[in-house]
Amino acid sequence: MRGVIAGLLLAMLLGCASAPPLPPPLRATPEADQAAKLFRSKPGGARVYLYRNTRYGADALMSMRMDSLDLGTMGGSSFMPMELPPGFHLLEVTGTSVAKLELNLQGGRNYYIQINNAVTLEIGKVEIIERHALEAQYAIQNECSMVQPRQFALTP
Repeated sequence: MRGVIAGLLLAMLLGCASAPPLPPPLRATPEADQAAKLFRSKPGGARVYLYRNTRYGADALMSMRMDSLDLGTMGGSSFMPMELPPGFHLLEVTGTSVAKLELNLQGGRNYYIQINNAVTLEIGKVEIIERHALEAQYAIQNECSMVQPRQFALTP
């Protein structure tokens, strides 16, 4: 029995060690960071702000996808603004687990999505929470720096 357990543990460790590293986040310029923190809405399009401001698991990168398109990665204390057409969209966040959130976006509105490593018995579980504007804007302005999405970048 001990041999089976040891073999399973070894296989898990080898599997984790062979995973390719995630690419680093694409840091934005200070000017782009400040412009995004004005939280302007744009008629016709919806703006979505993904952000991570929690301390737990802040050093772990998470991979972001929207509608199966790669957005890039986010570490702790960062935010990723994007502009999307109105309608249904699927956000998928991958860390040590995968979480999904379906969004029904309306044009001319801003949406704020907080991404966490949940503090639960399931270590590293990814959690996605839609937040109110004032709470999210405060966190983004005071605790986060901008990373560029690979898709759906903000337009002036």
